[in-house]
Amino acid sequence: MDFMQHLVSYYKGEWLEAVLLTAFGITATGLAAVMWQHADQNALLKGLFYPIAFLAAFTVGAGCLGVYNNNQRLATMPAQYAQNPVELVQAEHKRFEGAKGVNTWWMPLKVLWAVLVIAGMAVSFTTRNDLIHGIAIGLIIIGAMGFVIDGFAHHRAKIYTAALLSQHAVQP
Repeated sequence: MDFMQHLVSYYKGEWLEAVLLTAFGITATGLAAVMWQHADQNALLKGLFYPIAFLAAFTVGAGCLGVYNNNQRLATMPAQYAQNPVELVQAEHKRFEGAKGVNTWWMPLKVLWAVLVIAGMAVSFTTRNDLIHGIAIGLIIIGAMGFVIDGFAHHRAKIYTAALLSQHAVQP
């Protein structure tokens, strides 16, 4: 596969993940609305509502932004690569491998998701308050979703980064 194919494949994958994230967020919004309607009947459900509502808002926002950004990249980057491959590869290399680049975020994000899951589990085992227990379950769900989303994103980024690094046009 040549680099142009890697470029398009990577950003199509990012676009698809963003579409799925948006769809998940819309579904979670509907779920949160139903939860809110019944929250007065169940403190555990009321506690779970808050993290689910946050997750819904976050995934809709991040998904829509991802769809927009990746549509823009798919519309412009292949032409930029055709016009000046060295410049595009260098810019992408910097974006992925540079200071605060895409690949510097995988470990901190894994730590964040693990902290949310562990905190949710710890609170779940130590509280008798149903509202707090619902929030703890929500933290576990958010952490698990973070692992799933970033797991696929990291996998795509590893493949794309390897393709970037294999380009002889990358200057140190």
